[in-house]
Amino acid sequence: MAKVHVVRKGIQNGIHPYQVDIDGSTYGALRTKGQLQVDIPPGRHTIVVGLDATATFDNSDGKDTYIEFKASKWNNKANISVKR
Repeated sequence: MAKVHVVRKGIQNGIHPYQVDIDGSTYGALRTKGQLQVDIPPGRHTIVVGLDATATFDNSDGKDTYIEFKASKWNNKANISVKR
């Protein structure tokens, strides 16, 4: 298993939790500065944050993946960045 670290940055729409799904399973919802750690098997995965922010990542090497997202100032969308 490899860890995926998800962090919500920024303060926009802070009272609204953003749901975090990985490969179709919900792992929680994050408010401003919230953090979540998930153990998932190595391979290619898709993360969806909020209603439509999507990113894919590959942790086949078993290393941790760091994902940050920030809510948009103008709507309920989120921007995602994946770091290895």
